[in-house]
Order: sequence, then C-alpha cells, then structure tokens
Amino acid sequence: MSQTTINSLWITLIGMGIVFLALLLLWGLMTLMVKVGAPRTEAEEASEIAEEKGEPQVAGAAIPVPDLGGESRLKAAAAAVAVALALRARKNGHPSARPTGQSFSAWQSVLRANQLTQHSRMYTRKQRGTEQ
Repeated sequence: MSQTTINSLWITLIGMGIVFLALLLLWGLMTLMVKVGAPRTEAEEASEIAEEKGEPQVAGAAIPVPDLGGESRLKAAAAAVAVALALRARKNGHPSARPTGQSFSAWQSVLRANQLTQHSRMYTRKQRGTEQ
C-alpha cells in the first residue's frame, strides 16, 4: 500500500475515534443533567427523611391517594370495573366488544379508501412520453 493510502486510513481512524469520544462525552453529560435536574418525588424525599431519622425502610410502601369527591369516586370505580371486564373478556378469548354485524362509519370508510388509494399509487407507475 502506498504512503498516501496509509495516511488516509490513519486520518479516518483518528476522526472516527474523535466522533465516538464526543458521543460518549455527550451521553455522559446528558446522564449527569438528568440526575442533577430531575425533580424529586415525594417518595424519594420521604425515604431520605426516614434515612436521616434512622427509621427502617419499607419496600413497596403505600402510595398516598388523594381524597376524591363522591361523584369522582363513582366515576373512577365505574372506569376500573369496565377495564377489568374488558381485560377478563380478552383473556378468556372473547372477540372484541364491537358487534360483528355493525358497519363502519362514513368517516372511517372515507379514510380507509384514501389509504388504499395512496397505497396503490406507490405501486403504479405512469409512463411518460409513451402517449401518442
């Protein structure tokens, strides 16, 4: 190999090394910024206070739940029951909640037709210059 080729390979190797070192440096800086700038949660503050007082740590301590009003509590319970029933139905192999005989709405049909049209345009080619 000629001296020029060897020099160009060395320059390439040094350049790639500098790029990867810069990427590692940026990665480290971003990690440092996340650790320093992340807001602290109440659980972290509570565990730090407990450590200072010398109290034992409890793994999986209960998360405080805000006191909801009567109507909000009912809505939350109804949503939880609906999600649980849907998950149980899916787990047991039942089809989706949509009735089988129901057709699509007009906007769904139009959007799907547009998607099919765009998809078919990808595979059709217009031959220009062959028109006579």
